[in-house]
Amino acid sequence: MTRRRLGLSCACVALVHLLGPSAARGQYAAAFSDGTFSPTQWTTTTRIYQSSASGSETGTQVATGGNPGSFWQVQTGNNSLVFTAHMHSDFKYTPSASGFIDSVRFDIDTRNISSYGNGGNFGLLIRQNGKYYFGTYEQTGSIVNTWVSHGYGPRTQNQFTDDYTYAGDPSPLGNHPDFSPTGSQIEFGFYTAQQSGSGITVGYDNYSVLVVPEPTGLLAAATAVGGVLGLARRRRPARISPTTC
Repeated sequence: MTRRRLGLSCACVALVHLLGPSAARGQYAAAFSDGTFSPTQWTTTTRIYQSSASGSETGTQVATGGNPGSFWQVQTGNNSLVFTAHMHSDFKYTPSASGFIDSVRFDIDTRNISSYGNGGNFGLLIRQNGKYYFGTYEQTGSIVNTWVSHGYGPRTQNQFTDDYTYAGDPSPLGNHPDFSPTGSQIEFGFYTAQQSGSGITVGYDNYSVLVVPEPTGLLAAATAVGGVLGLARRRRPARISPTTC
């Protein structure tokens, strides 16, 4: 490899380095996915809506019957007035360290095992500084014993709120997570909820979250590296064809 070729190759490496993993993932800053739902990685925390209410909801791994393989089964007790946070121990992203977020995309498969009406309630969940922020409220639908794929996004920080109150939570409502360059660590999971009625059982599989970086951040990085690429090209003799990487 000639020195001229090496100079351009180094510039290409610098571009990928500055843009980070998003350049290699179709402009995503991070991608989190799971189709196994190991109980050593997923935890559940159930909250009661009001102090006078009651109910139960559990999340467990089932080894077979998923889409494919194992899946996460959520079972809600009768007349429950609860929501449950299902969080993965490794699905974490820190805007202040890894770049601020424009939006996030969410995909998941669901199967009504035992349900009624429009099935179970669920949505993308964020936890930041110990507080939960809920994405748009969704429903699994009326189809029973069939896996159905759901895709949602992009969702900005203002589309996540702490709308769900629960017993013992003194915090005011209407807050949003912080996706900005100073934002602290964000943990990703999903929530399930039930507001009354008979108990239901729903399966969840193929969880996926894509973190979309702020476009201006990528543009600034690309502009900075563009100067390096331009310098590398100016230093080459005109007879050398541009090298792609």
